[in-house]
Amino acid sequence: MPATSTPEDPGDGISLSSVRRSLLARRLTYRPPVAEGTRSPEDTAPPIDEVPLTAGQERVWFLQRFDPADASFNIFVTERLRGPLDAGALGRAVDAIVARHGALRTRFRGDGRPVQQVMAPAPLAVEHLDLSALPAADRERRARELVAERTNRPFDLGRAPLLRVSLLRLSALEHVLCLVVHHIVADGWSLTVLYRELATLYEAFREGGPSPLPELPLQYADHVRAPRDDEEAGLAYWKERLAGLPTLDLPADRPRPAVRSSRGDVHVLRVPLEVAEGVERVARAHRCTPFMTLLAAYEVLLSRHTGQADFAVGSSIAGRADPDLEPVIGFFSSTLVLRADLGGDPPFADLLRRVRKDALGAFGHQAVPFERLLTELRVPRDLSRTPLFQTMFIQQNQADAGHGRLALAGLEVEPFDPGFRYSKMDLSLDVTRDADGLFVAFTYNTDLFDAPTIARLARHYETVLRSVVTDPAQRVSRPAFLPPDERGA
Repeated sequence: MPATSTPEDPGDGISLSSVRRSLLARRLTYRPPVAEGTRSPEDTAPPIDEVPLTAGQERVWFLQRFDPADASFNIFVTERLRGPLDAGALGRAVDAIVARHGALRTRFRGDGRPVQQVMAPAPLAVEHLDLSALPAADRERRARELVAERTNRPFDLGRAPLLRVSLLRLSALEHVLCLVVHHIVADGWSLTVLYRELATLYEAFREGGPSPLPELPLQYADHVRAPRDDEEAGLAYWKERLAGLPTLDLPADRPRPAVRSSRGDVHVLRVPLEVAEGVERVARAHRCTPFMTLLAAYEVLLSRHTGQADFAVGSSIAGRADPDLEPVIGFFSSTLVLRADLGGDPPFADLLRRVRKDALGAFGHQAVPFERLLTELRVPRDLSRTPLFQTMFIQQNQADAGHGRLALAGLEVEPFDPGFRYSKMDLSLDVTRDADGLFVAFTYNTDLFDAPTIARLARHYETVLRSVVTDPAQRVSRPAFLPPDERGA
């Protein structure tokens, strides 16, 4: 994540670099296009509620204001729908979800200290694009172009809703659904909520029935108003824990640009079921969770490739400790900094104990927003890299793994690949446990890394996991952590 300090004013006598002048020029001259799916050009209706921003929202708001043309905070869903689609039922389902969740009807106003304003429910204009008259090959190409344009179009945070929905008709029995929402009003968990509610409402409206969804116990604005835990004790913990934290220096295929971009790609890997079960067995034996075990293996991988024994890995937590917040769409997730310690070449079992202690400490002091950490720790601003950590590790629980895709009654739903990816980090690792084992995804910045480099990293990670399952007592520097064809004599 880029640093939080404000850009220098060109009139304050500070000499700006060409990079910063370029960013400021984009900020001053950029005008977001009027997008399909918005209600009125000026949003002149008065809001029905107004609350301050959370620390995480303030950070996203600042970064979007600093570079209004940046679309990297767009969260998008692109799905191919095969079968007889009821477009009317789908549109009514979208409207019901927008009416149900205040976060999706929120705009952000103000300069010095912004506020979020919740607007009254109103129909969302789903954009309908008919490509069925084109030749088959042209339909697919044009669909990708349209999806790419819509997913890469930035939002104007001052206009609600921060949600766009497009439906591309390829034929009577084939459509592409493109849904884009800004991260300031949603997170990854929110997508699961959206998938579930869209499926439920579509089926009900398709059959001519009413919405079967119960009223939400809370709205996102209620969460913002709720009293926060005391942050001071947690702040003291983080100041001590992160003192002297070095930067992780992953060997890259190219020099690091002066200003990092979000251009990325992903490499996926399937790890067999027996390895996944072995990871869980090792975790139980050492009073750890699978998250801790998979993270420890990732730290070994990073250490072997950098030669560093001390570095940070970021992770994300849902931020929904209150069960009443679980069905609510909003930006609840927060970031934790996990500090790796592989000093002394410990056995993997000892590393697990270190990881467990560090993770429990981080979870216990999660009340401190990441944004405040950056301020209090006075993290130097560096436009070329994200602050505190350059890589993230995310693990999805097995119980949630089956709820991460959209399903609509009477339709076959499969992912529609838009042909591009974003990467907010240099490198991120996402691991999902499902019935077949582990689904591993390495997302990487393509300004830094080539695909073969990341494929090799992924292969090394699987080797680490297999080795841990076989012998968790071996030291982390053992050659057994490399694939057979890379081991020395």
